[in-house]
Amino acid sequence: MKITIQYGGPLRPAAGVDEEGLDLESGASVAQAVAAAAGRHAKLRELVLDSSGAIRPSLLVFVNDEQVREHDQTPLSNGDELTIMAPISGG
Repeated sequence: MKITIQYGGPLRPAAGVDEEGLDLESGASVAQAVAAAAGRHAKLRELVLDSSGAIRPSLLVFVNDEQVREHDQTPLSNGDELTIMAPISGG
């Protein structure tokens, strides 16, 4: 299946692109998509995955404009749009 993944905030320069297409196995989860993207971009990996390979809990993850909270359990469908954003703070 094909999905589009978009990167927000500081994840964009780490990925080197604003968005890209990913080819995944049918029924792949959000966690599998994020791991696949991290495998393409070494700088992105440390920002999106912790030392155990799980999605960092501080990330905001959306599937088709709907926020997902249980990143590892959410299945994807062909044509889905996955957006990953890192919270930005400052004053």
